[in-house]
Amino acid sequence: YTRSDTLIADDVQLSLREDGEVDAGEILVMVEGGVVTLAGNVPERAMKRAAEDCVSRVAGVGDVVNRLRVDDGSASFG
Repeated sequence: YTRSDTLIADDVQLSLREDGEVDAGEILVMVEGGVVTLAGNVPERAMKRAAEDCVSRVAGVGDVVNRLRVDDGSASFG
């Protein structure tokens, strides 16, 4: 039995929202063939790692491509 990408995406988004170490508000989740790609911005490097760890524990995830960028807010000034 292989879980559908849609079901995996739903579970990944739920897991990210419920994870106390991750602010999922700026994270975009894409799933293709069980491979989850994370994109967007997070405020600190620890959150980038925590998001990847969280996603890797979701049933059906074969691999995680972490394209999250760390933006501590300084890029917004100017």
